[in-house]
Amino acid sequence: MSKIDNDKLKKLLKIVEIAVEHSDGQLRIVTKNEKGNDPAHHYVELEGQCIEHSIESYAWMGETRCWDDALTYFFVLVILPLKRKAPQSFEKACEETLLFAELIFPKEKHASWKKLLYG
Repeated sequence: MSKIDNDKLKKLLKIVEIAVEHSDGQLRIVTKNEKGNDPAHHYVELEGQCIEHSIESYAWMGETRCWDDALTYFFVLVILPLKRKAPQSFEKACEETLLFAELIFPKEKHASWKKLLYG
């Protein structure tokens, strides 16, 4: 796997940590080490089921392809499922995701991110 920008990975993890904090126990972060010597990867687990890919996978996608796509996939596959089952987590994760989007994208894209996150 290519080098991941640790600051951006930390931002993604912070989004998930905030969601966990407001989930009333429905959500947690689990770590898995799939290949003995590789560092553990962080996954989001909602009501005992892992949600999609590791957080590191989204950071890797952002670094190797496009952060716009990576953050969109992260939102759709990790954050959006919280809307029905953990609405307060969803709301808090959206707030933090918007802050991250505003940090990494030019101002012209901020309105489209607000629309994606809040409708």
